[in-house]
Amino acid sequence: MKKIPQANYEQVSGELLSHQQGAFMRKGTIGDWKNHFTVAQNERFDELFHREMADTPLHFIWDIRDIE
Repeated sequence: MKKIPQANYEQVSGELLSHQQGAFMRKGTIGDWKNHFTVAQNERFDELFHREMADTPLHFIWDIRDIE
């Protein structure tokens, strides 16, 4: 996807997105958030995520905690 202009935002105007500041796509490595977020930021994200997603009708057949 990183090489596909329609997916990597290359076609977005430079007025909206500065292409000189780096690529939009990340490598997508599991657990890489630890290189970008502090523990406090992750706790805040989890709190916000659970609050905002509490009423979602989605039901998952797996839980990420089952993998770890």
